[in-house]
Amino acid sequence: MRSGSSFPEFERRFARECDRYVETAAASALHIQQSSADNLKRRVDTVSKSGTFVWCSADTKSTGRGSLMVYVINSTGEDGWYVEFVRKGDAWRMTKPKRTDDREEASAAN
Repeated sequence: MRSGSSFPEFERRFARECDRYVETAAASALHIQQSSADNLKRRVDTVSKSGTFVWCSADTKSTGRGSLMVYVINSTGEDGWYVEFVRKGDAWRMTKPKRTDDREEASAAN
């Protein structure tokens, strides 16, 4: 994942307790009211040095489209990916899978 990824909007926090995850109170706000330009400057590593952040779309069944995005940050670095799902009839198909470092690799190749 490219260093310095920023957050999309949404907030619920979970912590691992033994073999399960439980929702916890946020120590500080993950999402704050600010401009889109400032949102792009607010990086994951300014909020947490170790964590997994997961976002999923809403209304997936009714719209026939859905997405899932994951960021992981720890002492060895950052990683992340995004995938979109589209319903075709009764089946769901994965489209647009993307690792967040794909842009860096494409830029390095040019």
